[in-house]
Amino acid sequence: MNIETICYTTRNKKKLLMDGYMDSLTRRKDPMPVLLYLHGGAFNSGSRVNKLQTFYCNHFAEKGFAVFSIDYRLTLKRACANTQNILKAVEYGVEDLADATAYICDIAEKWGLDRNKILVSGSGAGAIIALTAEYQICRGRITTLPSGFNFAGIIANAGAVITDTNELEWDEPPCPILLMHGNSDQFIAFNKFFVPGMLWAGSNYLHNQFQQQNIPHWFYEEKGADHIVAIKPLQRQINEMETFVEKFVMMGQRSFVHTVWEDEQPDQMKDITNIAPLYLEGWEKREDIDSLIKEFVKISK
Repeated sequence: MNIETICYTTRNKKKLLMDGYMDSLTRRKDPMPVLLYLHGGAFNSGSRVNKLQTFYCNHFAEKGFAVFSIDYRLTLKRACANTQNILKAVEYGVEDLADATAYICDIAEKWGLDRNKILVSGSGAGAIIALTAEYQICRGRITTLPSGFNFAGIIANAGAVITDTNELEWDEPPCPILLMHGNSDQFIAFNKFFVPGMLWAGSNYLHNQFQQQNIPHWFYEEKGADHIVAIKPLQRQINEMETFVEKFVMMGQRSFVHTVWEDEQPDQMKDITNIAPLYLEGWEKREDIDSLIKEFVKISK
């Protein structure tokens, strides 16, 4: 697989990079669908480079997608994770995703990409960025994208919409969304979490809204699982994600699915070395990730 690193924008004098997985670019005559991947890491660690993410991106590239794994600004210090700083970190992430998407739209014709089939997949903080960006698009609040643009689909592993409002109000219906979440997630709200000035609208909250508004989506709930669902699907549940892409995005089926998965022993972050061992290998910012994993394991015990 040929991986090409691209600078998609510069913010605050910092170049933001994404890795393009190019193997299929020379084998397709029709415009290719695009998958943008956003890593996790609590807005303070992580990067586009990681063995599990490479495995995931390679998989979809081999299925005929042009895949881009994106770095975004990491501005949230764990010691200063107050409302204002969390909202600012999410805002920066949404801006960077919009910049990366605008870049893809600009090169689409030259590279043979389908501007109408751009999907976003995110894990943890990356899922928050993806879902919040979709919400902002539907509210008409992102001006850096082409007029009338929307994503073709969102895959959110343990995500939420984070805003400064009390409730979510969709001016336009969102694109099809796959919500994968453990209902015992200790880091990202599964339901609704509100503190003055900030709403976390988790997967169950979104699912209930989408049901009421007849918005096509697939809610994949892991009973008893914690934040491991931010990571686990990249290694263990690619089939479900492929099914979502094929039926909801490519075929345009207006389906409404709620899957409740329950293992005899629910998966937990403390068992990450057995559940998703590739995740722990190959980070560019290894020291930060080691610290974050130790924190995950400590809280999960």
